[in-house]
Amino acid sequence: MQPLPLSLLSKKLKESGCTVFVYDTQTDKFGRAVATSQHDPGLILPGCGAFPINDNLPQVNVLNDTIFAVGGECNDIVIDGQSYGHYPPLALVGKVVSLAGAGAVGSTAAAPPSCVFAEDLRGVECVGLHLRPVASEAACKAACCAENNCTLWQWCGDATTYCGAERGGCWTGADTPTCRRSKHCDGLDCWQGGCRGSKCPRLPPVPPPAPPPPPTCGTGGAPPCNIDLHALGLRFDGIGGITSNGECRLLYDYPEPQRSELLDYLFLPKFGLSTQILKVEIGSDAQSTVGTEPSYQHTEGEISYDRGIQYWFMSEAKKRNPGIVIAALEWSAPSWVGDASQPEYGCPTGPGVRSSCGFFTDKNIEYILGWLHGAVNVWNISKVDYIGVWNEPPIDSIPPLWLVAFRSRLDSSGYASTQLVAPDASSTGSQVLRLLEDMNRTKALADAVDIIGTHGFWDAPPATFTELTARYPKNAKRAWVSESWHQMGTWDGAKGMITKALAAQQQGYSGWTAWGLLFAAYPVTLCQDKGLLYSTQPWAGSYNIQPSVWTTAHFTQFSEPGWSWLAEGSGTGSFGRTDNSRFATLVDPVSGDWSTIVNNLDSTEATRLSFAVHGHAAGNRALSLFSTNETHWFVELPAPTLDAAGRLTLDVAAETVYTLSTLRDAKKGEHAHSELAAPFPLPHVETFSNYSDGR
Repeated sequence: MQPLPLSLLSKKLKESGCTVFVYDTQTDKFGRAVATSQHDPGLILPGCGAFPINDNLPQVNVLNDTIFAVGGECNDIVIDGQSYGHYPPLALVGKVVSLAGAGAVGSTAAAPPSCVFAEDLRGVECVGLHLRPVASEAACKAACCAENNCTLWQWCGDATTYCGAERGGCWTGADTPTCRRSKHCDGLDCWQGGCRGSKCPRLPPVPPPAPPPPPTCGTGGAPPCNIDLHALGLRFDGIGGITSNGECRLLYDYPEPQRSELLDYLFLPKFGLSTQILKVEIGSDAQSTVGTEPSYQHTEGEISYDRGIQYWFMSEAKKRNPGIVIAALEWSAPSWVGDASQPEYGCPTGPGVRSSCGFFTDKNIEYILGWLHGAVNVWNISKVDYIGVWNEPPIDSIPPLWLVAFRSRLDSSGYASTQLVAPDASSTGSQVLRLLEDMNRTKALADAVDIIGTHGFWDAPPATFTELTARYPKNAKRAWVSESWHQMGTWDGAKGMITKALAAQQQGYSGWTAWGLLFAAYPVTLCQDKGLLYSTQPWAGSYNIQPSVWTTAHFTQFSEPGWSWLAEGSGTGSFGRTDNSRFATLVDPVSGDWSTIVNNLDSTEATRLSFAVHGHAAGNRALSLFSTNETHWFVELPAPTLDAAGRLTLDVAAETVYTLSTLRDAKKGEHAHSELAAPFPLPHVETFSNYSDGR
């Protein structure tokens, strides 16, 4: 085979039996890899050699004929009786033994023109089929086409998000299968497929869409939307973002003034994003998704608070906004903090948790306390407001006694006002329910945990918190969407941000943080463009302020943590003919200032809304009004007049979001800057002499 370049990243992996397929992007050919060594024998299925088990973010490089696979994230898995958690210790080496031309196994060659699948099965999920070892939708169709007795093919490229566990990939069949419209698709064409011949499934026709519900208030003959400034509901803890996993590293390398400009867009109040919550990673030297955050203590007793950029990030945020809320969380921990074979707080026996037992130790508590000491006493961060436990731990892995001990050590070490967030788990609800059940049984645990943290909101919201807690009324805890997955800066991401934040409020979540706050990593790294703004070229000094910054500002420039949402029907509700046509009102319970966000982004219809405002001397107050649509971001408009009786009307354009507020100091800040990309300057010489230790 011909040599492959060092820079080659595999474009697609597909596991089939014991085979790993790799793709040469320069020759447009697929190859087959066979294991030659295995770093951890426990990770290898019997008789299969080595192949990656990751279902999310594996990193694979090819040098000449050698393939290197390093683990990213994966679901909990049990192999040979051993449990592996979210970040497995996976490092495998193999040989690429062949490269196949077009039309071979895994090829992206299109189906022959004569092969017609007349029945369109988009969004349809069939069972009773056979999994095929191919790596793309086109190859799946071609594989079925090449067999005379194959009548049906279907493909889903993302099992975790759309298709259900272990259902992704290529499936084909020869007989009439059982099919249904996929309940996992949620309106998306997540399944692709087709069928030919007389054995195609007979599906009921798609029912016509239900007629849109009548507006509940404000338009179409309905009474005015009521805004009762005394009807305080859910506390508002703020909206912010996460800097973790090495995805923000390049920001530090920007020259001035561009570096300070970017920090202004992120943190300066009433200028850009106006971030209200900054959540940082407690570094551990582990590859935690995009990259690695250095540990302040590589080995026990060896301490430096100058490593990495998270302390620096917090310091720069506090310089610009002393009132910003600071949160922190471990994604991993140095191996010296514990031994899984000698658990100190018991070791849960559920699936996928045994290898996590070394995480929950007294040494790890001291490690976190040491990190807090660096933040507060070395970097002069006035306070770390919230501290988490472990990012997306295996289900049932957190020992309740460890949480109680952690809370006790926080209190006795001077951090009694730092609130504890748990479990920081994915939004399926089982992890959250288990914690709530344990809290319901144990008062000490209920007293230890302050915030219930859930992860979700990639394409759908997490489980409604009010439903999760309905049977535990004595656990009156606030809940956050402590990680909203894969927030994009693009216009689609900007629209999604509004929808997600309003859905979080509607479902009982008082805080919301996006992963990530910004994307500042090299273009060849994983999770490209997962951030509210992009700064990936320090050598050019260029950066991009994305529309997600300005849709987020519709909340953050018109509120403060500690305000309250008004209750449903008294300042929050639906007005339009789409599910997402909603308005929601935030109120300062002290001053009576208020801000109403009106979301009409998903509607192609304009409307006129009427509001009736009551309480806090509502009438005759001057207002401000800002709007954002796909082409005009955060534009100040003439505000409607609030008459003496507290009534006003607002003309709402299609596909637009508005904020109407008594606060009148919001603005669209702007630094003159370049958005032009530039190639990396070569040749390049780096001595690292201008970097301090750890940077």
